[in-house]
Amino acid sequence: MLTYRQIEDAGEAIVRLMAEAEERILNEMARRIGRLGELEGSVNWQTLRYEITHNARQAIMEELSRAFSISEQRIIELFDEAATRTLDFDNRVYRAAGYNPTPLAESEVMQQIVRAGVVKTLGEFQNLTQTTAFNANRQFGQALDLAHQLVASGRYSYEQAMRHGIQSLSRHGINSIEYFSGRYDEFGMPIMRMDKIDVAFRRALMTGINQTAAELQLSNIAMLGTDLVETSAHPDARPTHMVWQGKVFSISGTHPVFPDFFIETEYGTATGLCGINCRHSFFPFFEGLSEPAYTADELRAYNDKMVTYNGETMNLYDATQRQRYIERQIRRWKREASAYDAAGLDSSAARARLAHWQSVQRDFIEQTGLRRDYFRERGGVQNLQNTPASGIITLDARGREHFSTMPYDQVKDMRVSDLAARQWYDAKLTTIPGQINSSLPLEARALQAHTLRNDFCVQSRNLMADQQKRAFLDSRYPIQTFEQTILDKMQRKGITRIEALEDIILTAPKPNAGVNIHFALEPR
Repeated sequence: MLTYRQIEDAGEAIVRLMAEAEERILNEMARRIGRLGELEGSVNWQTLRYEITHNARQAIMEELSRAFSISEQRIIELFDEAATRTLDFDNRVYRAAGYNPTPLAESEVMQQIVRAGVVKTLGEFQNLTQTTAFNANRQFGQALDLAHQLVASGRYSYEQAMRHGIQSLSRHGINSIEYFSGRYDEFGMPIMRMDKIDVAFRRALMTGINQTAAELQLSNIAMLGTDLVETSAHPDARPTHMVWQGKVFSISGTHPVFPDFFIETEYGTATGLCGINCRHSFFPFFEGLSEPAYTADELRAYNDKMVTYNGETMNLYDATQRQRYIERQIRRWKREASAYDAAGLDSSAARARLAHWQSVQRDFIEQTGLRRDYFRERGGVQNLQNTPASGIITLDARGREHFSTMPYDQVKDMRVSDLAARQWYDAKLTTIPGQINSSLPLEARALQAHTLRNDFCVQSRNLMADQQKRAFLDSRYPIQTFEQTILDKMQRKGITRIEALEDIILTAPKPNAGVNIHFALEPR
């Protein structure tokens, strides 16, 4: 099985890659809008509009295609990792019960399931790339029209018009895919929803991985002739999933005590177990041998957990939805500030709004405690890993040295001292040069280096037991996008964009000395 956190974290690097592609696209469109004042009036508006949008369409498609190309190999690796992890865990349970499951490497049937999952998800990514490019260009055209109309009205200066055009473009981000929400308006018409680029790609990847893992488990069950499974459980589950999380079910539906797996969990549907955005999984259960992974009190605590924010009491699911809203506001103002910068316009107002929402986020986290390990809590016997009661794993110098050599997948559920986490990070930075594809163009190599460094940074902060200190790091040393890093280096060092790209590759393996000094951590 896959744990809640493994499903939730699946493909963070790829989702971040697509989000950075979105920012580069928005910034490029903002630059083009910013030049509108220089070009308009020299030719017919419709001719100018066609030329600008035609050129933009090619640039958008190239940017998305590049991101998809970089993602493709990593997607294959993620599916292989998920399949291996799922079967390794389940097969330990089967062997303990006296069964002899077939390893993934020796089962052509299960390998076909993995390949089918990869092909389906890559196909979805390709379709999302096409629809995102179309929607981005349409949004760009609408922003151009708005800016042109405002100038033509005579009531707005070029700069004011450019601001309104850029704002309309960056406020919500790039639309990726439209779909039926499941609801109808008062006239009986279907209400459609439009997902943004990061949301759409995250959902496609996370859902594809979880569903493929589940199909592997069902294939294993069919080959071994077993019947019972227990579903995983986690806090902040959607209300419709709370009713069956942490329960035992019968795959055949014929057990006299345990209910039908497919009927009760609605497995195979978009809204059921392992459906769209579901972070639940299941694992083998043997009557008379297995011990339930969750007690009734633990399940009740998961389902009934309440938090308070500004005097309002809400359940954990509603709290996470509130947090998602705050995060959307942060992303919105980051996009807008970055787009203004790209167009050469003053971004101070947008950055003030960004600072406000970041302050709201910190206050929300502090009041609700959501940054504590509610989402990483582990309990039970079979499927969940426990950490020491203190939550902190302390290591001596020799232990830290060994810990720093371990890959993230093997340590991600551990909580260690700041020193151990930092030394792990420093060690991982040294691996960056060897992971960069030297045959790629300069910008693609710089993007690889930047992405690897950011991934290691986030992972090392996840390992820290002191999440208050982690929050300080997030605030003091926030994760920058690729474009933000380029701009920062150009402005701070007075260098060209090409030189900034070269500097990213050069400095990616080097730790931030200021962080090490602040926490009195040993240098690498």
